[in-house]
Amino acid sequence: LFFSISFLLLIKLKLSFFIGSSEHITLRFCKFISLPFELLSRLIGFSIKISSVYSTHSDAQGYQILNDLTKKVLSKKITTRKNRGKVYEILNPNNQKLINTNRKKRSTLAKISFREEKSNESTKKQTPRTRKTTADLFGGKLFLELGETSNIYRDIVDLYNFYSPRKDSLSDSFPALIRMALRLLTEAASSDKQFRKIDTYVSKHFDEAKKCLSQDIKTLLSNQNVTKKSMVQLLHTGAHNYTSSSNLEQTLAISIILGAILSITHGKIDS
Repeated sequence: LFFSISFLLLIKLKLSFFIGSSEHITLRFCKFISLPFELLSRLIGFSIKISSVYSTHSDAQGYQILNDLTKKVLSKKITTRKNRGKVYEILNPNNQKLINTNRKKRSTLAKISFREEKSNESTKKQTPRTRKTTADLFGGKLFLELGETSNIYRDIVDLYNFYSPRKDSLSDSFPALIRMALRLLTEAASSDKQFRKIDTYVSKHFDEAKKCLSQDIKTLLSNQNVTKKSMVQLLHTGAHNYTSSSNLEQTLAISIILGAILSITHGKIDS
């Protein structure tokens, strides 16, 4: 966590996918500059605090410095053999001056976006990948009536929030626990509404719930084979097949349609 590879990976996540939008900064580049994090922080004015990227520069200045760095990589001013580790030295003089001027300033949370730069690139590109839908657990926050169903829902959210920042250190099978919990939630919800079987509960509300979803989410459900007929079987699988139920995307897709069903059957009514 204390090496520049972690720093740059966090920049990828926190600065609007910086590395992803500058494809010439690869994981290989992250590895070969391999400076201790504290040194890199002093050199260009960025730091990590509680898994977020902070900078002593304004967002415009930070954009300018990081953009300069990516161009130096692209033009091979810094490679595994040339200027290795000299992140500060290869920057333009005006950016070196900015870094020196801001060195003693208090760092603040960085909010830099490189998305516009990516859309304006004029270089030849391969056929773009299919856009991947980013799915939230249950499709976002639910507001449910008080009761056991609401309690289980909150526990699952807490479980997912525990898992999300620790994915790399936890078992690949961990998402199966979330899948099992979704089955428990479905059973509680169907019992609340006097359904003897979760099959009946899901079948009754699936179509209506699906109408509330965006086209992107409907596509996600289709891609993950989450249908009116398959959903209950997928929930049952979570209790009996630990490996196959570890598909996180499929689990998120199940949670989204379940969240829509819960909003219909257990949504809190404003008084």
